[in-house]
Amino acid sequence: EDSNYRDQHMALGMKQAETAVRWLAALHAYHWNSGSWADEKLWEQGGYWTLDKRHEDLATMERDWDVVVANWKDVYPDVFTDPRICQLGTRLRQSARNVSERLAERWPEHRTLIHGDFKTANLFFDGDADAMVALDWQWCGGGLGVMDLQYLLRTSCALEVLHNEEHLLRCYHTNLVASLTRFDKRPIATAGQEHTPSCDQSQAAEAARGYITWEELQEQYALACVDYGRFLVGGMWRQNTPETCARNQHSINQGMHKRCPDVFVWIVRQLDAMLEALDRGPEPPAI
Repeated sequence: EDSNYRDQHMALGMKQAETAVRWLAALHAYHWNSGSWADEKLWEQGGYWTLDKRHEDLATMERDWDVVVANWKDVYPDVFTDPRICQLGTRLRQSARNVSERLAERWPEHRTLIHGDFKTANLFFDGDADAMVALDWQWCGGGLGVMDLQYLLRTSCALEVLHNEEHLLRCYHTNLVASLTRFDKRPIATAGQEHTPSCDQSQAAEAARGYITWEELQEQYALACVDYGRFLVGGMWRQNTPETCARNQHSINQGMHKRCPDVFVWIVRQLDAMLEALDRGPEPPAI
């Protein structure tokens, strides 16, 4: 144990979130397309919410979502009387298998090792929040890095941080490309060429062409958010009420969507927008 990493945060502010995002980018770059998750002790698909582990949820998603709508419509009537949002359970069930397959199969060259439970309860920061360590790797395995990224934001970040979601996604992309370069992970399009050891945001678009473009990352991120949303609706939110949020507000092991009603509603609105964008296709969904 390192005694410098003692601080935990009930909700991550922007500085803590940026530190965590940079840490994730380095982890994912180090294991990029390495197959290191093939160890028999790790999950082939990291994360506890993936469809291969939660397929039984699909049978009751509509009923579960109807319960959620009933629990919250008096508190947020403008949200939970919207016809599209009232149909969120059906929409997520109908898209579930396609979304899961695209995440698992569409970008094999972008697969890496993911933590699988990257939330604030498992993160310890130094006193200045400039560095951190992560614990509890029981759901570690293969996957796309955005699976960890979206999970961090939806379980652990304060609402004002979520309002700067694109900033954190760009921070991740820039640091991922910089770390891929630093670890000499040869990009597909430029194998054999020289690589510089640094990559700021102004260089990211050019450097990313052989690794992962901003547009690819956006599409992967939207799919990962919808996939996790399918789990929330089918496996977690039925018991989520204004009263349980009040009881959970000081419980660090509960996701922010179970502690803060405004974060919960933000996620619901994002799911609606991302599903609509995915339905439009084929352009990358906006975040």
